[in-house]
Amino acid sequence: MTILAKGTGDPLQLEESGWDILAEQVSLPVAVIKQDAINHNANWMANFAKESQVLLAPHGKTTMSPALFTLQLEHGAWAITVATVPQVSVAIVAGAKRVILANQLVGEYHMKQVASMLTDTDVELYCFVDSIANAHALGTFFTQHSLCISILLEVGVEGGRAGWRNLATIVQLVNVCQQYASLEVAGIGFYEGVIHGHNAEQRIAAFVDSVIKTAADLRQKNVFSKALPIITGAGSAWYDVVTKTLNKSEQAQQFRFVIRPGCYLIHDTGIYQDAQQAVLSRSNLACGLGKVWCRA
Repeated sequence: MTILAKGTGDPLQLEESGWDILAEQVSLPVAVIKQDAINHNANWMANFAKESQVLLAPHGKTTMSPALFTLQLEHGAWAITVATVPQVSVAIVAGAKRVILANQLVGEYHMKQVASMLTDTDVELYCFVDSIANAHALGTFFTQHSLCISILLEVGVEGGRAGWRNLATIVQLVNVCQQYASLEVAGIGFYEGVIHGHNAEQRIAAFVDSVIKTAADLRQKNVFSKALPIITGAGSAWYDVVTKTLNKSEQAQQFRFVIRPGCYLIHDTGIYQDAQQAVLSRSNLACGLGKVWCRA
């Protein structure tokens, strides 16, 4: 049996420590996970991504355990996704060579930290940008420090919690980003999980379609810094729908698709168990990969 302590890099073997959870010799409550179940789930999602011809950048905030970040990377994850700058540093320590900050990078203190990471490590870092003010702030800071940072234009669902909401006017954000040589627009990011309720699957597919069309239009205008710009989305509930919609697009070969589910590794109860059962009912590919959600 293994304890993976949150916030530490090395597993603690109970056999070596002599701790007995059942005898209440550790601080309670404590989470115990099964290594074989974790390996199984990591391998399952790696296979799903491979068969779907997408890259996997699991959201690490789900566990915030460097040991589990490392395990996901060992199972072929292309990157680790995080929500905050401190989490970026944790991912780097865990061995991630690519990190997606699926959030805006705000504040001079955090920008200085990221600048140090870009200078002192070989990490390939992407951050979301969804406002003109933030684009100006990033462009000014990184220009002054003679550094370049890769950004992903975040588009959002109307009425959602983040992202540029009106795709017809996203050129306004693009124009600001292009004022700064320090800002390399590497692609587009989104999150579809705020869409729920009646006809959610159809509305999510329509939203993803609109993202692809916007990305294709921007690619024709030479907005992106990469030959294969990134389109990244997909939380833990709808990754099959997102993946299917991306791959059936006529523009699929023009982009690099990256999905970001994170809960698949350890959450095997409640809403995420229900969500996974829904994935299995919708996706022949997922169903064909066999059992998932071994009890962790």
